[in-house]
Amino acid sequence: TNFKTIHINLLAASLNFDSITIQYQPNQSIKSKHQIFFKNVAINGINFFKLIGGNNFSASSCKTINGKISLDKYLLNSNDSLPANILSQAHISFKNISFGHIEITNTDVFETNGKSQKALLNSNISVNDVTLSNIDSSFSKDDFHFSTINCELNKINYDLPGYHSVQIKKVLLNSKDS
Repeated sequence: TNFKTIHINLLAASLNFDSITIQYQPNQSIKSKHQIFFKNVAINGINFFKLIGGNNFSASSCKTINGKISLDKYLLNSNDSLPANILSQAHISFKNISFGHIEITNTDVFETNGKSQKALLNSNISVNDVTLSNIDSSFSKDDFHFSTINCELNKINYDLPGYHSVQIKKVLLNSKDS
């Protein structure tokens, strides 16, 4: 994880990261990697009382803008999956993380293949009451919870095996309406 600058405001209980990059490269001998970039990440309403114990991080919101997610085609096509202990390997110093609201705005997703990249979609995602528990142990589906999700996917362009592709102008998903 890299970032250009971090702005800390103790009175507002907020952190702002500029130009943050997160990479996942499962095999250091192969150049293939997934990468996430956000121009800005703002975490607001940090609960400092939960930080004192050192096990819990809690904030009212996490908002990102102008993101770019690059998914490596080689890694997507391999029969590899994320290891169950990926979060413990990330050396996160908290056992539990919670946000009242997470908003991911104007994020482009690309498939990369060497130096070329192909746009897959643009997204806006909003998730409420997010909790990630037991970070220091093997990941389980029971460790991730949220109450509602709203998702807008635009300009979907995905190649199917062979010579077919799927192109969709807009998809709206809302867990409240289900």
